[in-house]
Amino acid sequence: MLITQIRNSLLTLFVIGFFFFPQLQTIIIAACFVTLLVDKTYYDQFSIVLKNKLGLAMIGYFLVLAISVLYSQNVPEGLRSLETKLSFFVFPFFLPVVFHNRNITKRMLTVLLYAGVSYILLSLIDAAIHYQSTRSISSFFYTELGVGFFRESSFVHPTYASFFYNVLIAHVALGLLQNEGDSKKKIRGIGVLILLVLFVFMLSSKFGILALLLNLCFLLFFYIKKTKKVAKAAVVLVLFTLGASLVVTQTPLKHRFESAFSALTSGSGKYSSTQTRLDVWNVTAEVIAEHPILGVGTGDVRDELRMKYMENEYFMYAERGYDSHQEFLQTWAALGLLGVLLLLSLFYFLFHRAKQTRHFLLTIFTILFLLFGLVESMLERQAGVVFFVFFGLLLHSYSPLKNNN
Repeated sequence: MLITQIRNSLLTLFVIGFFFFPQLQTIIIAACFVTLLVDKTYYDQFSIVLKNKLGLAMIGYFLVLAISVLYSQNVPEGLRSLETKLSFFVFPFFLPVVFHNRNITKRMLTVLLYAGVSYILLSLIDAAIHYQSTRSISSFFYTELGVGFFRESSFVHPTYASFFYNVLIAHVALGLLQNEGDSKKKIRGIGVLILLVLFVFMLSSKFGILALLLNLCFLLFFYIKKTKKVAKAAVVLVLFTLGASLVVTQTPLKHRFESAFSALTSGSGKYSSTQTRLDVWNVTAEVIAEHPILGVGTGDVRDELRMKYMENEYFMYAERGYDSHQEFLQTWAALGLLGVLLLLSLFYFLFHRAKQTRHFLLTIFTILFLLFGLVESMLERQAGVVFFVFFGLLLHSYSPLKNNN
């Protein structure tokens, strides 16, 4: 049907938008939703929505968020937060129906991979041109990395980008481990994998690199489980660790890791990103201690944090309006105990589905987002919200088991 072709094209554009035009994603997904509303088959399959526990939990999380606006003093800020997280309410009403088609889910993962690789290639070309004029290796590392105006998009924040590419690395690696394809396909797959790994280093997110090491451990566990080749897996892990150490010590990454180590061990490096996180986590804990049940409301959480920063003489944090840099603390401070429990329930449903369907990519996706949420407020930007909700529902709906669609 024409309406189905239009919807599939819109979904393709939506996924490409993560890398190239995130500002247009809202318009694209809204148009996709409209195509479904005028499709009679959608209403015949609406029971899929009602049976999707992950989707229902997402809607519940959004409703708690909306209720918290009612007891927020700063209503405009609360409404902005609702707008940022609207995907939690809208996507579960139609994406489970769309993703019930196994071919669509596989296609979206393929599109994500091609778009991600294309972004890397364009970024490398741009960095090479910049290097010709500066002769500085920093041209290949964040914050100078990125293509023109794409640097201004929400995507290019290194933590979010590192998560995106860690998911792609898991997707490509699992494809290589699970399929016995011809040698040419394997060589291309290995080449793409190396490119993705290098780009994670170039993005310069400390936790993104640590997550990459953890990602490799998960993938090697899968490899050992499949082939029983423990020694070969150990060699790969050692070689990767040595290579990663070389990259970190011989590039601008060295200073970032030294600052993080200094902040963790001696409390120095007050303005390093690691020390900032330690400070704002302590401040957020104070807010939670004063409002543990209902939180302060999503509209007031930044104002409360700002006041606490001033009390603790963190004037720079107050001036910049920092959030908690930790999703679970941020949610607890804003929404209280019920809000953080609902957020944790999302991960429970994802893990349960992964175990039920032996879906290793879903397992890695869930663990990585959970860990990234421990060092960044991943759901306080639309880039994090949309990616988590869209691909959470996609992977939750898609099963590697052919008899479990």
